[in-house]
Formats: sequence, structure tokens, C-alpha cells
Amino acid sequence: MIVAPLMFIQLTIATFILFSVTEWKLFVYFILVISTWISTFLYFVPLHRNLTKQINMSESVRRLEKGNWWRALQWSLIFIWSVILVSS
Repeated sequence: MIVAPLMFIQLTIATFILFSVTEWKLFVYFILVISTWISTFLYFVPLHRNLTKQINMSESVRRLEKGNWWRALQWSLIFIWSVILVSS
């Protein structure tokens, strides 16, 4: 309920920027955002669904803990790349 609206806003902004200005730096930003979406819906949403349904709880928690390090890296890269875009 909290993350989904923010992700939709981020995707909308990334798509708008991509089609408004054709520059390789913006394309990299768009790819980073899309990779976050793909990992969220293909990897994290099913794991959260397992937890909600109480299916394979310990394995789902273990995979979430491990996967969240990658997602933290993705969000960090998006943030760093955004700072680079704004400062250039």
C-alpha cells in the first residue's frame, strides 16, 4: 500500500523522461527502474504472497532476507544515478 504508489510514480517519471529527452544517462536510469520493477514482481511479490498464505515460511523469509540486499543495491544505484543526473 505504501511502496506501490511510489513505484508507479517513479515508473511514470522514468518513462516520461526517457521519451522526452534522448540521452544515454536517462536510458540507464530507466533500465535501473525497470530492473527494480521486474525483480519486485517476479521475485519479491511471490515471496510476500507465500508469507501471507503461510506457505514455506522459513524458506520465503530466508530468500527475502538474501534478496533484499540486492534490492537495496538497486535502490542505491537508482539514488546515486539520480544525483548524477541532477548534478549534470
